[in-house]
Amino acid sequence: MLLQEAGLVRIQATQVGDSTYAPAEAVERSFCVNPKKPIITIKNESTAAGFTLLSGYSKGNQWILDGHIIEGATDSTYQVREAGSYSLQVTVEGCSTLSEAMVLTANEKDIEQTSWTLYPNPSSGRIQVSYQSPIFDREVNVYVYTMQGSKLAQFSLRREAKAWQAQLNLEHLLAGQYVMVLEEENKRMAKFFIKK
Repeated sequence: MLLQEAGLVRIQATQVGDSTYAPAEAVERSFCVNPKKPIITIKNESTAAGFTLLSGYSKGNQWILDGHIIEGATDSTYQVREAGSYSLQVTVEGCSTLSEAMVLTANEKDIEQTSWTLYPNPSSGRIQVSYQSPIFDREVNVYVYTMQGSKLAQFSLRREAKAWQAQLNLEHLLAGQYVMVLEEENKRMAKFFIKK
């Protein structure tokens, strides 16, 4: 027996009996073939409302925020509207698999209201980050993620005059699109950048 799809599998065994073996009642057993672990990706285009997360599954999706089910969020896409850790559970015939968490959240409106720049973009690997903030007594960090939500690097910004600054060396990254998340206390903001 070759199982090629996820879902609930039922197996029934019977013995009708013959000259050697006595008949036996039918026995049925069932087990799950779980779906492959879903991968969350980020839609390339963002809107004023925020970023859009994408599932690789067309159905059976359930989006989760900080470990709690988001009511009604069962489409293959989800519009991020608040900070937190997002994951995705996919279920096929009662058999479920949970994705890795994606800890990046951003609202483009928040980004527009702050003076946060990263340049050049696209970049060959050296990126200058500048963040205007009147706050002096807190840490400001930036994190680099793949489009699938895996964290690749972390940097601390230093205070210079009226801005937080950092020169990032990302030359080791493969060419492609990435997400940079700036974190100031419980505030997170994200931007896409391209490594040439």
